Amino acid sequence: MDRWDEMAARAVAGDYMETGRRSHQMRRNDVAPATSVRKTLDPNAKDDSDGGE
Repeated sequence: MDRWDEMAARAVAGDYMETGRRSHQMRRNDVAPATSVRKTLDPNAKDDSDGGE
């Protein structure tokens, strides 16, 4: 079972808190919360998370 399937199974079982704990462990100190994935892959990418404004 891959990671996404495991997270989905925990969500269906109502164990979303465990998924949150595991996500927190994978958090990186060099990336701010809610950073666009495009921005992490290409630092020069336009961040359109503000709705394009």
